[in-house]
Amino acid sequence: MTGRWVKRLLRGLVLAGLLGLSAGLSPASAKAPDPGKIGPRICSLMGQGDLTPAQALARSDQFRCGDEAYSKGADHAWFLVDVSDLTAAIEHPVLRTRLGHHGAMTINLVLADGTIRTERYSGRQITEQWRSPSSLAFAIHDHNAPRVAKVLIGVDQPWDLRNFMDVSVVDEDVDLVSHTHAAVMAAFFCGVMFAPLVLNAFFFLMVRQRFILFYAAMVAQVLAYSFLWSNLVFEVFPGFGILTRSILDHLLLAGAILMACLLVRDLCEKEKLGRFWRTALVVTGLIPLAAGVFFMSLVPHFPLTGSTIFHGVFLFPFLTLIGALVTASLRGSRFALAQLIGWAPAFFVILGRIGRGLGLIGNMEFFDTGFFPSVMVDIVFTAVLVMIRTRRIWHEREEALAEHTSLRELALTDPLTGLANRRAFEEQFDEALASGLFRNRSLALLLLDIDHFKKVNDTFGHAAGDYVLAELGSLLESGLRERDVVARFGGEEFCVLVDANSRHAAELAAEALRARIAAHEFGDVGHITVSIGLAHVHSDEPIAFLTYYKAADAALYAAKAAGRNRLRISGWRPQLPTPGPDDLPDDQVWVVKQG
Repeated sequence: MTGRWVKRLLRGLVLAGLLGLSAGLSPASAKAPDPGKIGPRICSLMGQGDLTPAQALARSDQFRCGDEAYSKGADHAWFLVDVSDLTAAIEHPVLRTRLGHHGAMTINLVLADGTIRTERYSGRQITEQWRSPSSLAFAIHDHNAPRVAKVLIGVDQPWDLRNFMDVSVVDEDVDLVSHTHAAVMAAFFCGVMFAPLVLNAFFFLMVRQRFILFYAAMVAQVLAYSFLWSNLVFEVFPGFGILTRSILDHLLLAGAILMACLLVRDLCEKEKLGRFWRTALVVTGLIPLAAGVFFMSLVPHFPLTGSTIFHGVFLFPFLTLIGALVTASLRGSRFALAQLIGWAPAFFVILGRIGRGLGLIGNMEFFDTGFFPSVMVDIVFTAVLVMIRTRRIWHEREEALAEHTSLRELALTDPLTGLANRRAFEEQFDEALASGLFRNRSLALLLLDIDHFKKVNDTFGHAAGDYVLAELGSLLESGLRERDVVARFGGEEFCVLVDANSRHAAELAAEALRARIAAHEFGDVGHITVSIGLAHVHSDEPIAFLTYYKAADAALYAAKAAGRNRLRISGWRPQLPTPGPDDLPDDQVWVVKQG
C-alpha cells in the first residue's frame, strides 16, 4: 500500500518537474513576460578593456549577440544594450541586471544625439546600487538630456557572463516596489529562520544527536546565504565587498548542501538506505564545497568555462539527494517520503537555477521569487521531521532509562523482603566511606542472624519461614532511621549500617534492635531471637567492606557461641590483622546485654 502511494507521488513530482522544465526550455520562456526585458538585443565584446567607450562603440561590428556571446571569457567584457524603444515608452526608466561575481563596472549612456555619459562604479559603489534579490539597478534617464538610445556596460573580471545577458528596463516605481517587496520577504525569511536554530539548541541538549547539528548547520548556512543573496548584507554592512559577497554566497550554498546530504544520511534508517547511497551522499556533498574553494579562492576571476563547471558540480549532490530519498521511500522509509515532499519545491527552484547557470534553461522569475517560499517550506518540513525524530529518541531513551532503573532495582533488591541485597549494601557502604562520613560521625556495621531458623522451617514449613524473613525485614526497616541502611545478605542473615552520633549510641541502637525483635510476635511461629555482631567503622583510614564484614562476622560467631540472643562488639582495629572466629580474646569483646 505504501509503495503504491510512493510511486504515485514520484510520478506527480516527475510530471511537475517535466512541465516546469519544458516551460523553462520553451522559446517563450526565454523572453520573460516583463515588457521591459531586453532579451536578444544584448551583444557582448570580450576583452579589450583598454578601449574607451567611444572606441568600443566604434567596433560594434565585433560584438556578438545571442548564444555567441558566451563563446569565451576574458578579464573584461563590454555589453551593448539597445533600449531606444523602452526609454521612449517608459517615463523614468531604470536598468536592472543581475549581481554576479565581478569587479568594477562602467555604465555608459549613449544618448539619442550621439553623446556619451559615463558613470564608473568601483566595487564598493556597485553595492550602493543593490536591489533585492541579487540585482543591481541604474537610473538611465535625465529630464534635462535627450533620451537614452543604448547602454554600454563595461565589466572588469566578469566570472558569470550570463548574469549580464539578463537585463531589463523598468519604471523606477516598479523597480522600487519590486525591490521593497523582495527585501521585506528576505528580511522576514531570515528572521523566521532563527526559530529553528533556537529549537535545535534545545533539541540537542535533550538528545545529543548528530543529525540535529547537521540540521542546525544547514539552517545557519541557508540563513547566511539568504542574507547575502538577497543583498541585505549591503544595507547592514555598507562596506561589504562584492567579491567577498559572491565567494561567501557560493561557499555557504555548498556547505548547506553538504549538511543536507549528511542530514539525510544520518536520519534515514540504515536498512532503508544502503551503503552505496550513504557513501554517495558524503562524496557528492563534498564536491561543490571543494569546487567552491578552488574556483572562488584560488581562481577568483575564472572565465565562463569555470562558471559553467562550477554550476554543473551542484547537480551531483542534488541528484544524489533525490536518488537516495526516492530509494529509501520505495523501501518504506516514512522520513524519506516526507522529506522528499518537503524538499520538492526547493529541489525544483535550485535545479532550475543550476540549469539557468548552465545555460540550459531560460530565465524565469520563479527561480528568484520562488526561492524564499520554497526554502521556507523546506525548513519547516525538516524542522517538523527533526522534532518528531527528537521526540521519538527522547521517549525511547526515557523507556530505556526506566527499564534500566527497573532492572537495576531488581538486581539490587532482595525479592522476598524488598530490602537491599548484598551488592546494593556494599555499594552504599563504599559510598559512605568515600564521602568521608565516618570521620564526623560514628558508623557501625551490624550482622544479624536468626537463632535456630532451621527449626522454624522444619516445624512450621518454608512458607512460615519466608513469612518470618519478610516480617523481620519490615521490623528492621521500621526500627531504624532513614539514614541507616539495612539489607538481607541471604538465608537468615541480615546486615545493617548504623549512622549514629557516637559509638556508644550505635551500640545502644543495636541492643535496642535485638530487644525489639525478641519482643515481637511472628504470627504462628511466635517469638524468635537474633544474634548480632557489631564492628565499628574506624576513622583512621577507609578499609574495604570485606574486612569490616569479617570483623562483624567474628563477633556474630562469638555471640552464637556464647548462647545466642545477644550482641557482641568486635574489638578489631585497622592496625590489627584481619579478624577471624578465633581472633577474639575476652578483652576485645564487650557484651552490652545478654538475653
